[in-house]
Amino acid sequence: MTSIEVKTARGEDWRAIRDLRLRALIDAPDAFGSTYEDERESDETAWRSWVTGWNGAEQVTVLALDGDAWVGLAVGVRWKPVDDVAHLFAMWVDAVYRGRGVGGAMVEAIAEWALRTGAETLELRVTQANAPVVALYRGSSFVDTGERSPLRDGSSVMTMTMRRQLRQRGPAVDRG
Repeated sequence: MTSIEVKTARGEDWRAIRDLRLRALIDAPDAFGSTYEDERESDETAWRSWVTGWNGAEQVTVLALDGDAWVGLAVGVRWKPVDDVAHLFAMWVDAVYRGRGVGGAMVEAIAEWALRTGAETLELRVTQANAPVVALYRGSSFVDTGERSPLRDGSSVMTMTMRRQLRQRGPAVDRG
């Protein structure tokens, strides 16, 4: 992964976010809770909310670039003060770049952001049958919680919830 840059999106990146998201929904329709049909008509305000936050959430969107080419997208969300869990959503890597460390780099960028927000864990849902992506998450220290749910209402595609511990809960213990 020599030439890939992972950067935090800004408001002016909304077109890149839109283009990546729509490519992702076409490329992997059974990987996301939303569909291309649901999102293709979204306006600029909706796409900018991927940076500014959904429904008041604390949020970050990271983009992966290879030179001028946008090749990956991931979103971190934390609904404070609901709990100490941050969530990883909408991760996608262009097929040409899969297996080259792009996904792992975006996961780490979201995990670092989540730690800075004070989250103790990072949680995600992944299509259960998507073995390469499940392996990516396992390799990034996520564990299966055992929770299963349909991808979206009416879907027969099942997802699994995975969680990564970012820091230990409770006060530090002096073991010295």
